[in-house]
Amino acid sequence: MELFQRLLAPLAAYPRWFVVACLVLVALAAGWLLAKLFKWTLSLLFAAVVLLLILAAVAWLVGG
Repeated sequence: MELFQRLLAPLAAYPRWFVVACLVLVALAAGWLLAKLFKWTLSLLFAAVVLLLILAAVAWLVGG
């Protein structure tokens, strides 16, 4: 808890509502970024599975 108070000490000069609003904006931006990264990860995973299925079908058709 002392670390948390030390980190917020420079912000004591600002109004509490302003600090809370900025922290909420930062948290929303971080959540949005994590959602975007998760979406891209799922897209890449789906593309890799489709590519592997296509390659397996081609190998099966060729007789390999």
